[in-house]
Amino acid sequence: MSISIDARLDTRHVVREFLNAGLFVDPPLAGIEREQYTGEASALILTAAEDLCHRHADPAQLQRDFEGVPCTERTQFSAVQEILASTAILLAHSESGRLRVDLRIVKTSVRLVSEYLQRQGFSSLYWAYAMITTYFNLHVIRYYGVVDRREFVSGTLHRPWVADTLEDDLSYLLAFNLVVPVQLAGRVCVSLSSLGVDVMKELERALRDTGYLSKRAQLLAISHFDSLHNMDELQFEAWPNALDERRQFLTVAGIRPGMNVLEVGVGTGLLTVEAGLAQSLTPGGIVTGIDISAGMLRRAESKVRSQSIDNVRFTQADVQRLPFANDQFDAALGYEFIHFTNYEKTIAELQRVTRTGGVVATAGPVIFDWSVPFFKEWFEPLLELASRRETSEQMHYMPRPFEVENAFRRQGFQYVRCLFTHSEWVFGEPKKVIEYMIQGVSFFREELLDLPWKAKEQLIYELHRRGMKVCQEYSPEERRVHLPGEFVIGVV
Repeated sequence: MSISIDARLDTRHVVREFLNAGLFVDPPLAGIEREQYTGEASALILTAAEDLCHRHADPAQLQRDFEGVPCTERTQFSAVQEILASTAILLAHSESGRLRVDLRIVKTSVRLVSEYLQRQGFSSLYWAYAMITTYFNLHVIRYYGVVDRREFVSGTLHRPWVADTLEDDLSYLLAFNLVVPVQLAGRVCVSLSSLGVDVMKELERALRDTGYLSKRAQLLAISHFDSLHNMDELQFEAWPNALDERRQFLTVAGIRPGMNVLEVGVGTGLLTVEAGLAQSLTPGGIVTGIDISAGMLRRAESKVRSQSIDNVRFTQADVQRLPFANDQFDAALGYEFIHFTNYEKTIAELQRVTRTGGVVATAGPVIFDWSVPFFKEWFEPLLELASRRETSEQMHYMPRPFEVENAFRRQGFQYVRCLFTHSEWVFGEPKKVIEYMIQGVSFFREELLDLPWKAKEQLIYELHRRGMKVCQEYSPEERRVHLPGEFVIGVV
């Protein structure tokens, strides 16, 4: 099956071109956010999908390109509609960090899809959609092992927002022997065939190679982060010493008045405002703050305005692709951001924009012992999911000791210093803990990313239930995790 996939169209090439054109498709994302569209925006997506299908879908060409592959008018329309919706969500996040999709954003999405269709043709668009949705469909069946045919077709397990049934999707999986019918307790069910398992793994490799999966993970993490309106409250409850530790970091990094400082991973501005970075640079110093989340930047900007701080400038940017010239800053630093990035790329970029003799500094946790009794009891379902992952990087959400320091040394800094730190992570009210872990710091993000819609809802409910039980059985003092960390400072 993987040979026939590549023989029809090169999946990796098609998905790369699709992403490079600014397009995106994620069935869960397109469905979850439907309520965030204005009425005009929703209407335009529907009419534009019909129009683009009418103008670009050539039945004869599609039959030649997709012989044997179900490619009905309904699936063609669904492909364009979900691509328009997903791309609009991507644009909304990129431009403002808001979930709300208005008419202007949808018009931009329509333009991008139209331009792609003119260059690449409908077959390429449909192929990208088909391969991505096939991966999601195979994944949900593998997760459950055996799925009732009616449940799959209705989408209740993974796409409950679908306007039509998923009969066409299932027909495709059956036509290529990716799933097999199974009789279970008098019900007609489906399960992955051995070929289906192989194809799912091949598609996963292809989507990982093209950067699709990492882009999806980042987009969903930003979506959760942007929608978290009480981040400061949650952080202060989880980390009682958060401000003292940040102030210590600024001292160790050698921040002083008059410096031109780049702060990365600004978040809501705890380091910038509450911990005193902006104030410590006066007189004459300036903070340029960046974050990939526009929603977080809006909140940081609000703090700066409310306190009449005039030496801070914010811009939305990715730390791995900084929009600044070489040798621009006296110092580049960030707190608890490095573990969300590729260390080598990030440190190289921070070094590039910092002048000779300047400082690059990072602060953050390192991997810790998960075997604390209360933690194991509370998060057992997620720990179990993590243990099933086919990777040696299970549970590796944080750097190992010396990992970031070694990345600094490989970049050739004049001088590198590493200081070990210690923090206490407090696990209090269950709802807030789960909100902070899943939306705030994206713990278990890989495990949650892989979960079908219904399974994720059930898991969140179970974590709340377990959290209530744990809080009854363990004292507040017992519900603390001792978290080691590192300050790493390099002189350029």
